[in-house]
Amino acid sequence: MARSRSRAVNATGRTGKTERHVRLTHFMLGTAAWRSLDPVARALFLEVMQRFNGHNNGSIGLGVREAGDALHVRPHRAGQAFATLVDRGFLRMTKGSTSNQKRLRREWRVTCLPVGDYQAPTSRPTHDYVHWKPQDR
Repeated sequence: MARSRSRAVNATGRTGKTERHVRLTHFMLGTAAWRSLDPVARALFLEVMQRFNGHNNGSIGLGVREAGDALHVRPHRAGQAFATLVDRGFLRMTKGSTSNQKRLRREWRVTCLPVGDYQAPTSRPTHDYVHWKPQDR
């Protein structure tokens, strides 16, 4: 039988620490931009979101090679998924890298999250994906 751990309760009746989680709202999942994503792009978005620690949005580091390893796809495919997420408005690149800067990786901003400390953000979420419309073919 597993023992339950007792956690300290603060003045509001809440426990001090909560487990980290990735939040995907029904609103975001219902947008045309999200529905247009392929499975690799969706998995990459979750990988980037998982690296958000509450105050590093705008400097979430993830390169193409590292993303490819994490998703078990080739780096070229991870690069295509990054391009799709940027095009659809889910990510913005805040710091790029070049092929001769192997130790530097790209840094990203997730548009559905605030920039700065989550409790006192310096800028609000932009939700750029809401404005994306599919191209007529």
